[in-house]
Amino acid sequence: MAMSWHIRVLNNAAIFLGHQASAIVTQPDDEGDTGSVISSMDGSIFSDQDPSGFTGAVDDSSDDQEVIRMEDILLENIDMLTDKSSKTRLSALTYVDKTFCQKVVSDFLTGRVLELMEVITKGIKRASGAERCQNARMAMLLSVQLGTEFDLASAKPVLTTAMNDASIPVMERAMCLNALGFCVFMSAIDSLEVVKLMEVFEGFYSNRRLNPSLIQAALNSWSLLLTVAPQMLIRQLVDRQFSVLQTLLGSDSTGINISSGQAISLLFELARDCDVDVDGESSEVADALHDMAADSNRYKGRKDRSQQRSCFRDFVETIEDGSVPEKHIKIGSETLKLDTWSRIIQYGALREILGNGLHAHLQSNEVVREVFSMGPIPVVTVADRYLEKMEKKYFNARYSKMRTKARSKQRDKRSDFV
Repeated sequence: MAMSWHIRVLNNAAIFLGHQASAIVTQPDDEGDTGSVISSMDGSIFSDQDPSGFTGAVDDSSDDQEVIRMEDILLENIDMLTDKSSKTRLSALTYVDKTFCQKVVSDFLTGRVLELMEVITKGIKRASGAERCQNARMAMLLSVQLGTEFDLASAKPVLTTAMNDASIPVMERAMCLNALGFCVFMSAIDSLEVVKLMEVFEGFYSNRRLNPSLIQAALNSWSLLLTVAPQMLIRQLVDRQFSVLQTLLGSDSTGINISSGQAISLLFELARDCDVDVDGESSEVADALHDMAADSNRYKGRKDRSQQRSCFRDFVETIEDGSVPEKHIKIGSETLKLDTWSRIIQYGALREILGNGLHAHLQSNEVVREVFSMGPIPVVTVADRYLEKMEKKYFNARYSKMRTKARSKQRDKRSDFV
């Protein structure tokens, strides 16, 4: 069944390629040609020069026009970021945010980075509410597009000031704190920059008097930076932070509990990779994690309790036997394997920022691909794109048919009781 489906896909692809190449395929000679579509393409389309086998002329004018239109609209919205009306600025920020999430526009940004950074820093300094949060997000999205070319020297001071300003609402401070950690993770070249910021975040989550949102943001950002911290730092962190992280496990906040448990698991994983002895701490930490995995406090909602138990079961397995819950992400013809806490945390941070747009960035953003060591961007031919589209089409059709049959059976069962 599966083989016949694949054969149908390939036949459709062959017909498609035949139609696309009809403009350049030579007419059959007078004696007639009753060969198949594939045979009529031999020698005229498939050649040794193109390993994909497709050299037909493809009209990309519609795609080019779409890109030009998108860039024109994006440029208009970037210009509106300096408008006097806060409503207009916020609307423009939302559009630019959406575009940066869904598209890789690093080439378009050439020559416009200084202008954008000036808008972002001014917005973080002077704006308030949703506009300040949106500008902090813009800083993160710009670092995803630019990587080490991101102007961290301009963004860091304003983000640091905002996250430390007690007069600013907590959610805005937490967003600026997250933005600072993420931008350093994506663009910092000097490991000393990472180490210094980790110490700042340690001061935040060690202060139990702070708002839980700030503590959780500091924990998450600290863990993200730990994934790229120098190995020589791990021994110090084991001695300095294990007890602090363990005390956070007793928090009333489910988010803080999960974030601290994940940080402990990551630290254990890195310690073992660096041959740092953690056997003395493992038994005590494992007991604490077991308690959290069996937590049944009624003051927490059912969903929070379920999420906490599921996460802490994974954390316990990491501490006791070093295992990690593996995940495989399909990206076109590639598969991204998340088999360490470092990768899981990095993927989670990027997913939090990019949402569903992460898939497009994993395919064609060199900065994001470098985070996961995915290598150069693969070349995708027209035939590959068509086959992928046809596979999705047939999969959806088969799923729809199965769903219709299942619903029909349910209707038949209900009719028996009427």
